[in-house]
Amino acid sequence: MIDLDAEIIPGVSAAGLLLGSPVEPLLDASKSPARQGRSEERTHLNFGAVKLWCEGGKIQQISVSDGYRGTLPNGVRLGMSIADVENCCSSIVEEDEEDNLIVRGSYGWCFDTEPWGGTQSLAENRGARIIEILVFLA
Repeated sequence: MIDLDAEIIPGVSAAGLLLGSPVEPLLDASKSPARQGRSEERTHLNFGAVKLWCEGGKIQQISVSDGYRGTLPNGVRLGMSIADVENCCSSIVEEDEEDNLIVRGSYGWCFDTEPWGGTQSLAENRGARIIEILVFLA
């Protein structure tokens, strides 16, 4: 059921999985994922290149990382630099209040990059490459 080539659709889906959908069918159909965290209502599942955050048995957030081949509709993909993302999106990348990297005016997704150098400023790290893309309900 997990598709490492599926398009990443902000606020909707990644890896062929829909946000808000029940996680139980995925668990029934796959080998047991690593459960990295669990409380009564919240679960974090690790399927390697795809990680899920679930609440109340429904997928709330999807993360894709090394090994994932799908792209966003605008062509953004893992391995691109921050500068590449800005070019693809015709907008600037900025940090939100939780230090997530986001594209101004684009909702339902964010990304993380390889470690930054220098003063840790966004301006000095425009060459940093994407290592993780996350989609969530916007």
